[in-house]
Amino acid sequence: MNDSARNRRSFRMSLIAAVVVVGLGLVATYASAKTPGPTRSPAAVLPPGLFVASAPPDALDVGPARKVAQEGKPIVLRGRIGGLAKPFAEKHAMFVLSDMQVASCGPTCGNPGDYCSIPRERLLANLATVQVVDANGSPLRAPMQGMNGLQPMSEVVIRGIVAKADNNVLIVNAHNIYVNRQPK
Repeated sequence: MNDSARNRRSFRMSLIAAVVVVGLGLVATYASAKTPGPTRSPAAVLPPGLFVASAPPDALDVGPARKVAQEGKPIVLRGRIGGLAKPFAEKHAMFVLSDMQVASCGPTCGNPGDYCSIPRERLLANLATVQVVDANGSPLRAPMQGMNGLQPMSEVVIRGIVAKADNNVLIVNAHNIYVNRQPK
C-alpha cells in the first residue's frame, strides 16, 4: 500500500471514529429530549458509588488498553481527561480520556487538555470515550465537568465495561471513577 492510499485509509478511520462519537452524543440527546422528566442536579442523576476513594487495581493506560479491549468485557483504564479542546460533553455523562504518555500542548495553544501538536493518527490511537449510562445503555443526562473534581487534565482510573472496541474507537461504560487528587 502506497503512502497516498495509507493516508486516505487513515483519514477514513479517523472520520469514522469521530462520526461514532458524535453519533452517540446525538442519540443520547434525542433519547433524553423524548423523555422529559423532573429537573435534577447532575449529582442526583449519577449512580451512587460512581466516584471511589481508591484507584481500582491493574489499570491499563489507554493506548495499550485499546489493543486488548473486547466488547462486553470488564476493563480498568488509566488516563488523563483531554485530547480535545473540550473533552467533556456539555449535557451528558461523557468525556474523552487520553493516554498518560501523550503530552498535552497546554498553554501553547491556550486550551488545557488540547493536544494540538500531536499527529492525528497517533492521538486517535491513544484516546477513549468514557460514559456513564442508564439501564438502556444511553449516556446519562448529567454533565461531568466539575463533578468530584473532574476537569480537563485530571488523572483518573476508570473501572467499567467495554461498550465498543475496534481499531478506531474505544468506548467504556464507567462503573467507578477514581480521580487522582495528587497527580505526578
